[in-house]
Amino acid sequence: MAEISIRSVTKSYDDTVACRNVSLEVENGQLAVLLGPSGAGKTTLLKTITGELTPDSGEIFVSGQLVSSPQTMLPPARRHLGAVMQEGVLWPHLTVEKHLELVAKNADKVGEILELLSLDKLRRRYPDQLSGGEKQRLSLARALAAGRKVLLLDEPLANLDRPLVIELMRDLQRLRGGARARPCSWSHTSRRTPCSSLTRWPS
Repeated sequence: MAEISIRSVTKSYDDTVACRNVSLEVENGQLAVLLGPSGAGKTTLLKTITGELTPDSGEIFVSGQLVSSPQTMLPPARRHLGAVMQEGVLWPHLTVEKHLELVAKNADKVGEILELLSLDKLRRRYPDQLSGGEKQRLSLARALAAGRKVLLLDEPLANLDRPLVIELMRDLQRLRGGARARPCSWSHTSRRTPCSSLTRWPS
C-alpha cells in the first residue's frame, strides 16, 4: 500500500490552473521530490495533501485512507502528517524548547531532537533572537517533535545564504540516514531549482 497516493488531482485559483491531473504514489521508505520553477504548483499540491486546500477534482489517500476529494476533506489534525511550509510560522512568545514541548508526543525526545539539529544551546532563545538558518531548524525540529510518520517540507532551504544551505542539507541528510532519526518524511530545495518533496522512513 502506498503511504501517499495522489490520483488525478486538479486545483485552480479562479482562471489559473495550479495543478492539472496530477498523480503520484509514494511508498513506505521512498523519497519523492517535486521539481519545478516558482509558480509551477508545488506548494499548492502539498497544501492539498495537508488539507489546507480542497482539490477541484481527484483524490488523495494517506496510509490507504481517503483524506481529500471535492466531497471529502479530513481535517489537517487528523491526517497524521507533519509539514514545514514556506511561511515557517513560529510562535514569538515561546522559546525554542517550548516550541517542541508544546507539540511533542514524547517529551523524552525533545532534547534528542534539539541536539540533532544543533539547537540545544539555543533552547532558551525566542524566535526574534534566532538567525534565518536557526529559524529553519526550529521549524523542522517542531515538525519532528510532533512525531508524525510523514513529513512534508516546502522549500525549507529557500532564501538562505549558501553556507546555511550546506549546513541544513547536512542536517537533513543526517536525519534521513542517522540511526537516531525518527520515522518521517521530508522535502528539500536546491539553490537553483525550487522543489518540494515527501517521503517516509520505514517504521
